[in-house]
This record gives sequence, structure tokens and C-alpha cells, in this order.
Amino acid sequence: MGSQQTCKRNHRAPWMPEEIDYLELNHAELSIEDIGAALGRTPRAVQAMSYKLGLELKIPRWTEEETVRLRQHYHAGCNINALCALFPGRTRAAVLARVDELALLRPAPLWSDAERAILRRYYPEEGGRVALRVPGRSKHSLRIQAKKQGIRYRGSGRYRPWSAEELALLARSLHLPGERLCALFPAGSKSAILSARGRLRRKHL
Repeated sequence: MGSQQTCKRNHRAPWMPEEIDYLELNHAELSIEDIGAALGRTPRAVQAMSYKLGLELKIPRWTEEETVRLRQHYHAGCNINALCALFPGRTRAAVLARVDELALLRPAPLWSDAERAILRRYYPEEGGRVALRVPGRSKHSLRIQAKKQGIRYRGSGRYRPWSAEELALLARSLHLPGERLCALFPAGSKSAILSARGRLRRKHL
């Protein structure tokens, strides 16, 4: 308990010049954990400051205990964010690289009918942001599942991509005044519609 308190005595406190000097002098020789213990900071804080200073940290080898822990939780289907949190001295990229190095596999969790319904309802407009509605699913897995179901991201508002049919209608309606033109595309914003008209006119000059 005492060691944990010592390790966090400077947690969230501003870095002092002497701490930065220590980090710069020892980053190539000592591990993140050792530097954190000496400075009273968490490994994550040491890592963040190292990146800020442009330092290349010494990357400790994976221990047998870490490897066993990684295998156990990865095979159990642990969420990637939760998995990375089990290794505070290592970056997300380092954890995923170790997963690839060990060629770890796990069955993808089955999608429920409710999750598929959410995907069909919201993915066309929200894309990867629909992950907020489906806890435990990554944006990557959402894109894969949407592709399997034939669901395409259309976007919304000013950032919604124009379909071929809309572009054809716009091309036929370039002569219309702004208000009448916008009335043909109720789902788009006025600025987006007029901008698209301007681009189309310049293309045909």
C-alpha cells in the first residue's frame, strides 16, 4: 500500500524541471515503471511526457506473467480498451502488436437481433458513431457487420455524400433560384446545396 502511495505522490501535479531532466537522462536505460517509481508518477504519465518531449522510451520485454495474462483475457473476449488497461506501462499499439505476434485468436461474439436492428436503423446516418449505441462493439466490427448486412453509410446534414440520383437532379435544376433549388433537397442544408451547385457549374464551364 505504501509503495502505491509513493508511486502516485505526484499524480497530476505539474512536472518540475528536475523531473524532466531525470526523464531525459534515464529514458534510454530505465523502464517506464522504474522512472515512474523514482518520480512518484504513473507509467502512463511518464509515457505521455516522453512523447511530449520526443523521447524514445526503453521498451521492456514482455514477461511470462504478462503473456499469460494477455492470452487469458484476450481469449475470454475482453474489450480492447479494458485489455490495454491491464498493461499500464504499455501502449495500445504495443499490446495489439503482441497479440499479432502471438497470433492470438478468439471467436467473434454473435450479434443479437437488437444490435442488428440498431445497426440498420442508425448506421446509414451515423456510421461509426453508432458504436455509442452498441456498447462493447468497436467501430471496425460495426463496419464489418454493416458490410455483411449490405448497410451503407450515407451521412447526414452538410457532410452527407450526394447520391448519383441527387447529382442528376441537381444538374437538371441548375437554372432554378436558390430557394426553389433547396426545396428539392429537404435533407440537405442550404449552404451544402448551394456549394454543390457552384461546384457543378464550375465543372461544366
